Amino acid sequence: MNESELQKTINFCKDFYKERKYSEFELHLLSSLENFPNNTSLLMLLADNYRNLNNFQAAEETYLKLIKLYPNEVTFYAVYGELLYYVKLHEKALEIYDIGLSKNKNHALCLFGKAQTLNVIGKVNEAINNLNRALAIEPKFENALKLLGSIYKSQDSYKEALNYYDRIEGFSKERLECLYFLDEKDQFYFLLNKYIDDSKHKVSLASLSAHASIRYNKKDEVDFCKKPFEYIYQNNLIKNQKLDDAYMDEFIKKIKKSKLVFRKQELIENAYQTQGNILSNKNLDLDTSHFVQLIDKELKMYLNKFQSNESIIADFPHDYDLNAWFLIINNDGYVKPHIHERGWISGSIYLNIPPKGYLNEGNIKFSFHNDAYPKDGNLFPEKILDLKTGDIVLFPSSLFHSTIPIVSDEERVVLAFDIMPR
Repeated sequence: MNESELQKTINFCKDFYKERKYSEFELHLLSSLENFPNNTSLLMLLADNYRNLNNFQAAEETYLKLIKLYPNEVTFYAVYGELLYYVKLHEKALEIYDIGLSKNKNHALCLFGKAQTLNVIGKVNEAINNLNRALAIEPKFENALKLLGSIYKSQDSYKEALNYYDRIEGFSKERLECLYFLDEKDQFYFLLNKYIDDSKHKVSLASLSAHASIRYNKKDEVDFCKKPFEYIYQNNLIKNQKLDDAYMDEFIKKIKKSKLVFRKQELIENAYQTQGNILSNKNLDLDTSHFVQLIDKELKMYLNKFQSNESIIADFPHDYDLNAWFLIINNDGYVKPHIHERGWISGSIYLNIPPKGYLNEGNIKFSFHNDAYPKDGNLFPEKILDLKTGDIVLFPSSLFHSTIPIVSDEERVVLAFDIMPR
C-alpha cells in the first residue's frame, strides 16, 4: 500500500466514523495498521474510536504507543491527558500535561487541557492563567473562550463572560444566557431571533425562549414544543408484560458487577452516572439489546399518540442515534433541573424505584424553570409524575426536569436515554 492508497483508506475510515459505524471503522483501521503499524493518523483515529466505544484501556494503550514512538510530539501528550481528565484521573492528567509543556511551553492544546483539569479540581486562578496563555497563542481557540466564559458565568460575572462568548463565531447559547441574566431584553431577543431558524439549536433555544415568554409576558418565539407538558408519556412495562421484576433485579446485579465507569457530575447529588454511551460499550458483559428494542417500540407508540404540527412531532428526525447511561441515586440523592440539549426526545426506564417514605419521594418533576434563571416574581408551571418500578417515561428534551430527593436506603436505578438527531 502506497501513500496515496493510505490516504484513501484514512478517508474511507473517516466516512465510517462520520456515519457512527464504529465497529466497521475499527475493522478497517486494524487492517490498515497491519501495513502501516506506526502511522500517526491511523493510530489517532483508532484511539478516538476506542474512546467512542468506552474502551478506555485500549485508548490509553494507543496513546502511550504514540508517545513512545514520537516522544517529542506534544499533541499526543495533550490527547492522552484529555483521556485521563475524562476518566477523572486528574493528578495523572496534570503530570502528562506538564511533561508535554516541558517540551513546548507554548502548546495551546496542552495549556487548555491543563486549564480544564485545574478548573475542575478548584484551582480556578491557575486555570484562568493557562487559558489566557493559550489564547495569546491562538486568539480564536473556541474551547478556551468557552471555558473562560463558563468560569466567569459560574461566578455570576456575566459581563466578563460575555467578553469571551462574543469572540466565538456562530451560535452560543451561553451568550444568550448572559444577556438574559443581565436583563438585556432587546439584545437577547435580537440574538434569539438570529438563531431561531436553525433546527440544530431548537431544543436548547426552546427552554430559554419558553422561560423568557413567562418572564417578559411575550410570545414564545421558538416553534419546537410550546406545550411540553402535553408531550409527556408514561407507561409501565411490567404491567404491560414487557418486563418483569426478576429480570430487572438480575439486570441491576449485572450492572454492579460490570466494568462500567461511574462518575459524579455537577447536576447530581449523592448519585453516580456512567460515562459515555453504554449501548456502544463492547467491553461489558451486559446485554442492553432488550432495552433498545423496548425503547424503539415505545418511541413508535409515542409518535403515534402525539400526532401534531408542533416541531417535536412534525419534524422528528428519523435519522437519529440512541444514547443511554445508567444513573444510581443513593440516600438523600437527587438530580437538579436540567435539559438535554443534544436530544430531541429524552426518557428513562426505571429499573428500581424505592418505596416512598413521603409524598413524591424519588418522583420526576418537570418545569419551565431552571434554578439558575431569574424568576422576577413570576410563577413557572410544574408537573410531577408518580413513578413506579418498571415505568418508562418519554418527554421533550427541551423540558427542564429534576428528581425529588430520596430518603430511602434503597437505590434508585435508572436507564436514561436521549433520542439524538444526527
